[in-house]
Formats: sequence, C-alpha cells, structure tokens
Amino acid sequence: MAFVYNIISSKIGGIKLELNAEGDQNILYKIDTLSLAKTMLVIYLIIGFVYGIITMIFLYVTGAQISQILVSGISYMFTNQEAIIAYPIVYTIIGLIASLVCAFAYNIIASKIGGISFNLTSTDKYQMINSIGIMSVAKVSLLFYMIIGLIVGGISLITINALAIIIMLVFPIIGFTGGAVFAVIFNVTTPLVGGVGIRLE
Repeated sequence: MAFVYNIISSKIGGIKLELNAEGDQNILYKIDTLSLAKTMLVIYLIIGFVYGIITMIFLYVTGAQISQILVSGISYMFTNQEAIIAYPIVYTIIGLIASLVCAFAYNIIASKIGGISFNLTSTDKYQMINSIGIMSVAKVSLLFYMIIGLIVGGISLITINALAIIIMLVFPIIGFTGGAVFAVIFNVTTPLVGGVGIRLE
C-alpha cells in the first residue's frame, strides 16, 4: 500500500495534513478531505481493478459463471466478464465515500477533543514517527467508533433489531480498546524495527 501511495502522490499530490507542534509532540488537527478522497479514489480503483482481474481469472479457471460482492448486507452478482468492470466501480465508490466520511468525522472529533499526538524525529530523507500518544488515539477511536455505532445501530433500529443496542454499546468499547492497543503495539515495536517514515513538505 505504501508503494502504491508513493507512486500516486508523486503524480496527483499527497494527502494534506494540518499538524501543530506542542512541546515535543505533534498533533494531527486536520485532514484535507479533498486530497484524501482523491488519493483513496485512485488507490481503490487500482485495488478494484486487481480484484476484478483475479476474480475473472478464478471464475474462468473454475468454470463458475457468477461472482458475488457483499456490500452493506446487499449481495451483488456479476458474470465473469462483468467482474473486470464492476469491481473497480464498486471499490472506487466505497473508497471515496469511506474516505470522505472518515476525514470529515476525524476533523470534527479533533476540533473538539484534540487530534492524535505523535513524536517525530528527522532523518536525512524522512520524518520518523517514533511514538504515538496512546490516550489521544484511544479517545479519537472511541468517538469515531461511537459515531459508526450510532449510524449502524440507528439503521438497525429501523428494522427493530435487538442487535442495534448491542452495536451502539460495543462499537465505542472496540474503538477505545482497539486504538489504545494499536498505539501500545506501535510504541513497543518501534524501538525494535524502527518507526514509520513520512515525507512532509
């Protein structure tokens, strides 16, 4: 994924971020929605095209006539020849919508409680992310998953589904613990394998 992003960003520009330094920490305050959406649109188009080719070859080799994509519980069926066209379209639409929603939600959350904090050090070529603020990731993940839980749970409530309440209660817990665990694992493994290198302009 990083390789694909580096190629795309050299052609259409990278994802624009608003960072603010606070002491030895940097805070990600804002993600430019348009630059993220543009980049993810191209990435998901490529992913969809690759999946379409793989599916078409698989269907041809196995002799199957139909491929199936499951999106939000709705099943879409495609013939062997349609897969090469359908997969890029479906993945591009999903990637575009998901990136717009994620950037919009992150920007609102970061403006209210502060963004994700991380520590950067400079090398010859890159800025290295050496550590991530555990509580900052946990808080942002908590609110992000709470929003997702409310949306998914709200949709499920329309069908008077008991699962809706569970979704609304469990998603924030998953978000908080998942965010915290991710940050802890990143911080523990970084001294062993090195941080993540990014180029800032």
